[in-house]
Amino acid sequence: MSLGEVKLDMIPIDLISEGERTREDYGNLEELKASLKAEGIIQPIAVKQTSTGYLLLAGGRRYRALKELNTQLIPCRIYHGELTEFEHKSIELAENMHRLDLSWLEKIRLCEQIHNLQVAIHGEKTSTSPGAKGWSKRDTASLLVKSPASIVGDIMLAHAVEKIPELRECKTKDDARKLLMMMQETLVKAELAKRVEENRGSVPVELMKLCDSFIIGDFHEEVENVPNGSIDLVELDPPYAIDLLSVRKLRGPREPHMKYYNEVMEDEYPSFMLKTIQQCYRVLSPSGWIIAWFGPEPWFDPVYQMMRQVGFKGRRIPGIWAKPRGQTMQPDLYLSNDYEMFFYAHKGSGIVKKTRSNLFDFPWVAPARRIHQTERPIEMMEDILSTFANAGSRVMVPFLGSGNTLLAASNLGMQAFGYELSREYKDSFMLRVHEGRFGRYKSYDYSI
Repeated sequence: MSLGEVKLDMIPIDLISEGERTREDYGNLEELKASLKAEGIIQPIAVKQTSTGYLLLAGGRRYRALKELNTQLIPCRIYHGELTEFEHKSIELAENMHRLDLSWLEKIRLCEQIHNLQVAIHGEKTSTSPGAKGWSKRDTASLLVKSPASIVGDIMLAHAVEKIPELRECKTKDDARKLLMMMQETLVKAELAKRVEENRGSVPVELMKLCDSFIIGDFHEEVENVPNGSIDLVELDPPYAIDLLSVRKLRGPREPHMKYYNEVMEDEYPSFMLKTIQQCYRVLSPSGWIIAWFGPEPWFDPVYQMMRQVGFKGRRIPGIWAKPRGQTMQPDLYLSNDYEMFFYAHKGSGIVKKTRSNLFDFPWVAPARRIHQTERPIEMMEDILSTFANAGSRVMVPFLGSGNTLLAASNLGMQAFGYELSREYKDSFMLRVHEGRFGRYKSYDYSI
């Protein structure tokens, strides 16, 4: 018997027997009764035809509510013949799929259980020819009145959830799928980056050198190996200590790159930043510049005072990255921010290399092209770097993120290197190096 072949009909409620039910207490039915009176019966109950009438299989709570409402006829899915234990269970699970209070996780698990039960009943279908024996995911889709693609996706996701518990934290099924895709993409990038490393002998020297300039390590440990006064420009883009981790929890996989973002807690930030700025000052040449990005609330004045304390010379008037479509974590309280700021300061006798305003007007990097949540466009970084340094200058980037500053420096003929804790970002960077055109790396798609 195929459970997908059932009859739909209106049946007098008096002809339906409850039989022995596992569930005896159906709770308060008043809310359900009110819904049934207002909206009618959306989902039929399931019954089995017997010699004397019909036996209730699934939908006991609706059956009770309709009986109390003195309903005469109710829509039913009618099953014929003898049902095995597997078939009874499958009907019960299929019925549960239509409950409104099920979470996405419960629904995909039910979908998987229903499919597995049908395969246990009918065997697995191994042929796509018409009339072939067995049960397939397409049959499960027909049974549950869903598309085959959605059933395949749900079953695959149910398998993944068992192996990757982190997926259970997602708020929606769509979020879970996005996170799973991101994880799969990360694994692919890691494997491709590994192959590049293993075949470095066949990779052009300039590409491998650029990849090697992305150093996995803690800046505060690695910078001890950088000689005093050896750097011409530092681009300092540290964590902002504005609780971006809460954005990850709030947005989940809608901000998938947050997974590898390293935040600094607010109470540790002053000492973290002072230590960082001191090291930047030490390694800069007497004519060197620092570009220091920061979160203006609440760090505008503290960061400025730290830079002055260490010895940097500069004004409170920052450089501005003006960008469309700003964002805010609390739209009910604050307007969105359409700009970011950086202080620019010199160690001694620094001279700006080109005359321009403090406004850098560049759009966001498109999400589809982004490998880091706070990624800055290569084109803008070229503009900033060329404002404060010349070709051949040595550039240090304490916190690399996407590594776009390295690509911008490479385009300009500068020597750049930097540090990052997350290997995942380097894997993405290495692929970007090899997929792009050396010396002409871009963030924007100019083909559109």
